[in-house]
Amino acid sequence: MRITDEIQTAPEVMYADGSVIGNISATTGNAKSKKTFNVTAIVGASLVNSKVLGYTAEFPDGKCTILYFDTE
Repeated sequence: MRITDEIQTAPEVMYADGSVIGNISATTGNAKSKKTFNVTAIVGASLVNSKVLGYTAEFPDGKCTILYFDTE
């Protein structure tokens, strides 16, 4: 990386009630705290590229690939 390099920021594509959601790499919480339900709503919004339970996805056409692991 050089000081003259132009850095591009990632596009904002996921929102929760209007606030931007960043990169989600892990969801943590107590047992039975509805973590899977929450992540499923986010994935659902991504798959339909629309709003699901307060989560909104706005992916560019053809750019909605999801890799989802539930390790429970």
